[in-house]
Parts: sequence; C-alpha cells; structure tokens
Amino acid sequence: MNEKTVLKQSMKLFIVGFIIFSMVGIVLKNISYPLGFLLGYIFNTIVFYVIIFTSDMILNLKKST
Repeated sequence: MNEKTVLKQSMKLFIVGFIIFSMVGIVLKNISYPLGFLLGYIFNTIVFYVIIFTSDMILNLKKST
C-alpha cells in the first residue's frame, strides 16, 4: 500500500476517534482523553515517517553497492 493512502485513511480514522474521545472528555469533564488521542496520533505519524525515511535510505544504500 502507498504511504499517502495509509495517511489519508489514518486521517479519517483520527477524525472519527477524536470526535468520540472529545465527547467522552466532555461527558467526563476531562480534557486528557482527546489530548492523549491527539498526542498519540502525532507520535505515530512521526514514527511512520521515520520508518519510511529509514527504509528509503536502506534501499538506496543497497542499490549503490
């Protein structure tokens, strides 16, 4: 699967999850649920980009040898 497709699908899932956790946060009067979900999504996206970058570097190193 293409990484752009994965990011588009994850954005849709993020929006749905953020809405759900925001409603839970409003009901429980606690902002930590939506903020935790947002922070987790940001960290996962950064890790995903690092994996893509590392894989690309490894594949480029193999081509040159």
